[in-house]
Amino acid sequence: MHSLWKRKTGVLEPTLQKRKEHITSTLESAGPAAAIADLTLLAPVLRASADIGAFFITGSDFLDALTSSYPKLPSPEQHKALTTTAYTCLTSLAKLEHANISALSDSLYALKRQTDGQVGTPTLLSDLVTNTPLLTKLRRSVNDKAAGRLLKLLDTLETYRMPSIARPWRHPRRGNNKGKGKANHADREMHVHRESLVTQIQELFPDLGSGFVMRLLDEYDEDVEQVTAHLLEGSLPPHLQALDRAEQGPTFDKDPQEKIEQLAPRSTPPRPEPFVPDRRNVFDDDDLLAADASRLHIGKRTQRAESGPANKAAILAALAAFDADDDERDDTYDGDDTATALIYHPSAALDFLDLISSPP
Repeated sequence: MHSLWKRKTGVLEPTLQKRKEHITSTLESAGPAAAIADLTLLAPVLRASADIGAFFITGSDFLDALTSSYPKLPSPEQHKALTTTAYTCLTSLAKLEHANISALSDSLYALKRQTDGQVGTPTLLSDLVTNTPLLTKLRRSVNDKAAGRLLKLLDTLETYRMPSIARPWRHPRRGNNKGKGKANHADREMHVHRESLVTQIQELFPDLGSGFVMRLLDEYDEDVEQVTAHLLEGSLPPHLQALDRAEQGPTFDKDPQEKIEQLAPRSTPPRPEPFVPDRRNVFDDDDLLAADASRLHIGKRTQRAESGPANKAAILAALAAFDADDDERDDTYDGDDTATALIYHPSAALDFLDLISSPP
């Protein structure tokens, strides 16, 4: 568009001048609403070419017509058309290859002059300051080239902000997925990036809403450190101080197809084997239970290899030598007494029990 303007200026200027005069006269007439359709058609051209935007704003007639028609139009949508046109033209002066600081300052002074004396009444200037990032854009665009006079003027225009006429802030939404192909991931990445910045600030200031934090990021060009510093120092400009700190931003829900695409493929896990616990008890690893089964005997033994007449005779002899009435202990048979026989001959002890338990 800039190249076209340089090559065809002689052809374009007369045509655009006629269009400018027609719109200006319509805005100054008794029915300024008729100019809204022309402004709607002109808006894409102004946005695409800074040279054409600067051409329309140069001189005071077009901007004065926009300012004077603003209070005559009752509809907020009509006000929005006027404000958008003025915003695009004013920022065009800063977008030029050689920014026209002088024309920009004159236009802003003209707006201020027409607004003075209309305290408490919505005007084109108050709408521009409240509902557009005009002042932020101008500071960012001309900061290194602007004179101190313009920067002071921008600070003065902050006082014309009117929160009562603020329009609802809307974040651009992505179109619905119609199933005709994959959507562009640029918007999704932008949302993720913005959400990460909002999360960083909300970790330090959990009472702030996401919508309010997004406005701060817009104001300070997504500089988290600068936003954090202003919040800690309490040095936010008045137009940000007047906003609702609990304002919530829009939520971006993922569609079902997008959620499915993000699932990682997984193989079916094998069926688990049944768990059979091992029985354990206190007799595990006991050496006695590991004895030879052939040595075990159940019931009364009928024969014992160690029993015999010699053992029975020794027991009977020991009993015969025992005298219950004798006070003195006879140690004649100490070597073969009953206790000794029972201790050193276990099998004899068993025979002894059999003997005394059998009938006479």
